[in-house]
Amino acid sequence: AIVETALRASSGQAAEEAELRDRVHVSAMEATSGDDLFSVFSLEYKVDPPISSVITDKAMRKYKRVFNFLWGIKRVEQALNSVWSRASALAQVGTNAVLVRDADRATYKQLQGFVLHALAKGLFASMNQQMQHLVTNLQYYIMFEVLEHSWVGFRESMDSAEDLDQLIAAHNVYVERILERAMLTEAYEPARRQMDRVFKSVLDYCDVQIQVCTLLERQVARVRNQNRDRSRRDEERRWGVDSGGSADEEEED
Repeated sequence: AIVETALRASSGQAAEEAELRDRVHVSAMEATSGDDLFSVFSLEYKVDPPISSVITDKAMRKYKRVFNFLWGIKRVEQALNSVWSRASALAQVGTNAVLVRDADRATYKQLQGFVLHALAKGLFASMNQQMQHLVTNLQYYIMFEVLEHSWVGFRESMDSAEDLDQLIAAHNVYVERILERAMLTEAYEPARRQMDRVFKSVLDYCDVQIQVCTLLERQVARVRNQNRDRSRRDEERRWGVDSGGSADEEEED
């Protein structure tokens, strides 16, 4: 369902959507212990003749390497955005309590101070912004400096190709240029391993921050439940006093 929604959003017409749905398939790579959806998920694109003469199985494997790299970047981006969203909501605990009673408002303000202190101790805002900056710039580089720039060169080569052999050669150069500029070739293997370690560190950081946010959310929920129970008891006592007062007045009459 998620893939179909993405295909629907990327296609402009119903005919294009139907063709994409027929050609794009979800594939699962071999999973090992500890792998999640991001680790085993991949997409495959079915190519029919005569296009398959140009976009060969070997080329499709190279495209999959590029896809898996972009998918890994998206995974890191999603993890950072998720943690940032939860932390931002927690930071607004006291601000969003303006409609409660004065006593409860003070409690929420105190709780907000505790939350902000806990997030600050984890260097949350600073670290998250630096990681977001890295991911954003990396995505910009891949999308514009690698993919778009390589596509422009490929279009020029296609226009000047005089036969099928030249078209195949132009496509091979196009794919290799993407791999080279995206540092996905064997020559850049040390850099790729370093990038994988950076991604792993970011994901580990997000896991820790998720645990922190979960503990803080439980504390916020506990305070809210306590205030709700106290408000209910106060309301019950107030109604008890009012009812008692009304009964006394009726007896005097």
